Amino acid sequence: MACPRIHVLLAFTALAACSEGDNSDGTDAVSVGATLGDSTSAASTVAPTTGEPVSTSGDESSGAPASTSTTAPPTTGDPDTSSSGDETGPICDPGMPNCVCDNGSCVEGYVCQDDVCGVGLECPDDVEPPADAEATPVELGDITDNDDDFFEEMGVLSGSSDADWYRLHGADTLGYVAEATFTLVSGAQRNCLFLECDEGGVALTKVSCPPGSDFAISPALRPGCCSAESFQIKDLDCPGNDESLQMWLRVDKPAADVCSPYGFKLHF
Repeated sequence: MACPRIHVLLAFTALAACSEGDNSDGTDAVSVGATLGDSTSAASTVAPTTGEPVSTSGDESSGAPASTSTTAPPTTGDPDTSSSGDETGPICDPGMPNCVCDNGSCVEGYVCQDDVCGVGLECPDDVEPPADAEATPVELGDITDNDDDFFEEMGVLSGSSDADWYRLHGADTLGYVAEATFTLVSGAQRNCLFLECDEGGVALTKVSCPPGSDFAISPALRPGCCSAESFQIKDLDCPGNDESLQMWLRVDKPAADVCSPYGFKLHF
């Protein structure tokens, strides 16, 4: 009974010997196993897809590059609001409503605020333009340095942007001392007194402001003093012995943006 086992073993050994041998080129060849189908064809790989369809065209066998088609993003349906060209808007004349001020003034019913003509307060007894500018003040007339001579005025400021201007001439006469004096009668606002000597003009007019007031320069470069209270300019200097001069009073910047009445006296 031992013979069949020996025959099987010999057969297996013979089969292994037949599968190992020399190739025609002298190298050892090892058969890994039987091949199924056409094992000599090139292996093909499939790239993972993202789920988006991609179409390609071209002859792959000829080596021509394939073209890829893409789909444009969807539109939102909103109209194109972009515009071309230089759009500056309508022309705006100085002094007109919602336009730049015309040298600090506006048409009736409007006031100059931050150099733009806007709707202003309508206050009874307000000094109307052109008295809102230094070049066109309310003319009070002439006065001497006799303290018995003075001007007394009353007015109304139409809001915080309003300003009222007054002008008078002070004559230096023999026997009196020239002292430009502002006396507050009523109101809560800023009061500025600017001076210009008859002799020498602005360039030779020298002013020293009293305590409680601030030195200031008018838009026309005239020196002066400002205060919310009464003040007297004792230290003024004009060329020579004659201290006759012109005085400009500006009343502005009330405590509240409302119709603000005021009163004052001026003497020289």
